Amino acid sequence: MSQHARDLIRKGLDNKSHDEVIAEYARSHRAEGKTVYTNPGQEKNKAWNDCFIDVIVLDHPNSNSAIVIEVETDSSLTDTEAKVQWVRYAECNDGWHLAVPVNRVDDARRLLLRNYIENCRVVAWESLGVSDRFELGQLPRTPLSPRR
Repeated sequence: MSQHARDLIRKGLDNKSHDEVIAEYARSHRAEGKTVYTNPGQEKNKAWNDCFIDVIVLDHPNSNSAIVIEVETDSSLTDTEAKVQWVRYAECNDGWHLAVPVNRVDDARRLLLRNYIENCRVVAWESLGVSDRFELGQLPRTPLSPRR
C-alpha cells in the first residue's frame, strides 16, 4: 500500500467517529424531511457531480442542487487529503462544506488556503463523550451545489 493510500485511511476510533458524524448529519437532515445520501468509509453509494462526497442532502430526490458535506477527523485532516480530495471537491461543486473536529477548524482553514480552495465553508463537530452523540456545526439550509 502506498504512503498516499495509508494517509487517506483513517485509523480505528477516528474511522468510527467519521462514520458516526456522517450518520448524525444524515439523521439531522432526514428529520427535516430531506433526502440524504451518504458515502461513509470506502463506500460509494451516491455521487454528486462525479464526486463521492460523504453527505449529500437534497430537498427531494429529483433536486438539482444539494448541500454537500465532507467529514474529516484528526487523522485525516492532512495536506495529502486536501490535495487529493478537497481540490477535487472544489472543482466538482460550486460550494461545499468541510466538517472537522472543533479543535481543528484553524488547521482546516490553513489547508484550504494553502491549496487555493475558496468555495468551501468549514463547520465544526465535536463528540459529546457518549457513543453516537455529536454536536454538529450549523449548516446553511440552502443548497450550494447545483447538479452539473
